[in-house]
Amino acid sequence: MSTVSQGVSRVLHIQVGTANMVLNGFFFAIALLGQKNKIGIGTPMIVFGLGLFINIFVKLLSPVELSASLNLVINVLGIILNAGGIAIMVIVNFGIGPLELITEMITEKTKWSYRKSKLAFDAMMLILGISLGGDYGIGTIMNVLMFGFIMQFVFEVHKKQRNHHQM
Repeated sequence: MSTVSQGVSRVLHIQVGTANMVLNGFFFAIALLGQKNKIGIGTPMIVFGLGLFINIFVKLLSPVELSASLNLVINVLGIILNAGGIAIMVIVNFGIGPLELITEMITEKTKWSYRKSKLAFDAMMLILGISLGGDYGIGTIMNVLMFGFIMQFVFEVHKKQRNHHQM
């Protein structure tokens, strides 16, 4: 999503976080067609709040230079925490973000695993972002490859725990 947000921000000459809000609003509108039951209080918080925080942190962190190895470690930790956190939001039915709502729609329509649907959607978003001029690197590729896998893992652990407690 960050690559697409950067591309849209460059095309429309707006801040990256604002582009993120526009994109999340667009995907939210699509998700309203088929995922109303999965929309909760967390959904509008993500649609509108995430972009505001992106704008704030881009300004705060843009002058910070990190070594390549530290950047890689932060990327991996960020992917794990973000994917795990979003999976937990899905599990507790807090309301999920527009991208996950779209992924849920893909999963239901194709009968693919969540991991496969997320990988396909994220890859499509990456290609769109690159075509719009968004930045990407090894962290972006790792995110596309790992995010759905981590979410699927958390879902499966939760399912095993739930089944174990029901016995």
